[in-house]
Amino acid sequence: MERGADMTRHIPMLFCPAMVEALLAGRKTETRRILNPQPETYQNDAGETCDIYPFKVEGQTRPRIASGFGGSGVVTTQECRADVGDLIWVKEAHYAFGWWETSDELTKKTQKPKRVFVRDSAKPVLFEAPSDVVTGQPEQRSGWYKRSSLFLPKLESRLTLPVISFSIEQLHDISSRSCLAEGVQPVQEILQSMSASPSEKHRRDEYHRAHVAAYRSLWNRINGPEAWDDNPWVDVTKFHVMHQNIQGVAA
Repeated sequence: MERGADMTRHIPMLFCPAMVEALLAGRKTETRRILNPQPETYQNDAGETCDIYPFKVEGQTRPRIASGFGGSGVVTTQECRADVGDLIWVKEAHYAFGWWETSDELTKKTQKPKRVFVRDSAKPVLFEAPSDVVTGQPEQRSGWYKRSSLFLPKLESRLTLPVISFSIEQLHDISSRSCLAEGVQPVQEILQSMSASPSEKHRRDEYHRAHVAAYRSLWNRINGPEAWDDNPWVDVTKFHVMHQNIQGVAA
């Protein structure tokens, strides 16, 4: 975690290609991330499960996660991922110019020489595939290689997300509006058939179910088959999308 000159936190965050596309298109203004570890919950005498919520501890810069009823309870040592005013910089897949070489270092798992990508930093990264992408890891062959989002340099990121609000909730509590804010495309079949429904409530229910189903499919593609069924507690971060490097936003 880094800070800018004004002490604003700079938070790197990985986004898959589909979500980067949604950010670029202006469809995505929220992201949900699984809290790790999951907060412990308990019940009152009425069998109600306690609330999980962010709590600002006086003198500390980052909110904690608390549990309890009616806004009072236990504050844990777990910190929230982001706070209002923080800047998220998007780490995404890209193309870098360089070559692969075999180093003298051995891998821990196989004890074989480690393969290392050596980047030519004189050439900026590309986000659209060039026509001459090199596949595989040929020894010492210079060219454009597709690189994981893990390796995107901060100074070459192109999207910055100023945080405007955050909250804690369980995954299944997502609304249809938040499904759209997560980047899910509107379910056209439902929109087209809504006017034929005899009941306003039925139309709302169908609209909600359709968009939650679309988001459930997206969640499972990103987090693994049936990950939705776990209904984990998630950190909900809302943001603006700025199409520029974080250094320019923070200046």
